[in-house]
Amino acid sequence: MTEPDNDQESGRGWLTQWVPGVALWLLIGAILLCAIFIQPWDRRSEMAIRALCGANLNGIGKGIFLYQDEHDDIPPPNLAALVADGQPMGLFRCYGTDTPKAATTQPADIEAHCDYIYAPPPADMEKGKKLVVVFELPANHQQEDVNVLFSDYHVETIREMDRFMSLVQELNDYHAKLRRAKS
Repeated sequence: MTEPDNDQESGRGWLTQWVPGVALWLLIGAILLCAIFIQPWDRRSEMAIRALCGANLNGIGKGIFLYQDEHDDIPPPNLAALVADGQPMGLFRCYGTDTPKAATTQPADIEAHCDYIYAPPPADMEKGKKLVVVFELPANHQQEDVNVLFSDYHVETIREMDRFMSLVQELNDYHAKLRRAKS
């Protein structure tokens, strides 16, 4: 029998020593790449959904403006009135939720399948007063950010829940003041 010479032995030794090491480093690299790119992708996806909600509110604001223009500055009584006025039903759903699409254009059906809260501005609202008109449910985005449509038709993303709550409280106080003034 012939014994292997030293060149063959050292070649196999190198291969058996380095391949597991290289494979281990490739595995670690793959795990790190997943950790770096997958988590931010989910974050970017959520940010895109929030931007779409902002665009929905912008469309709702334009619909409210057009409705008021056609109805002697009287705001729509509900969001379903905007659908009857020609706005698409898709505006009333957040893409980040699993709310089913409304099956009909009936007001009750649209309201039941809507991810936004509408607080009609009073017809006799003070000029220059900036109130919340439509806002998304805070649960739509894990209560981190809330998109809000104001009475001057601009959309803003509120990042602090305390500020959002104070805006809603201001809205409630204003409506209560109007109710007291009428009685």
